[in-house]
Amino acid sequence: MQQIAMQLATLPIQIILAENGMIGFQSLGDFSIIIDCNDSGIQAIVSTQDIFIGANTVIDYGVLYPYKEMPELLAWVQDKKLIEPTLQRVF
Repeated sequence: MQQIAMQLATLPIQIILAENGMIGFQSLGDFSIIIDCNDSGIQAIVSTQDIFIGANTVIDYGVLYPYKEMPELLAWVQDKKLIEPTLQRVF
């Protein structure tokens, strides 16, 4: 499956866009907990283990998610700027 990976704004994580229409995330190293809030007021707590978004969305790294079915995730990601896409082929 082909994927595109991009850094998510200035956060130390990548967003992974899979050709099946799902998205995933990957940590880009070791960092402290980051609290991020978008213009819509959705808060995210980003750690090296996972991401907590809004009231009840937990995102694990290395897992693909159907973002269209997850309104808090979709709203948080739409507010971010994507940096430097890279192509990856997963076998």
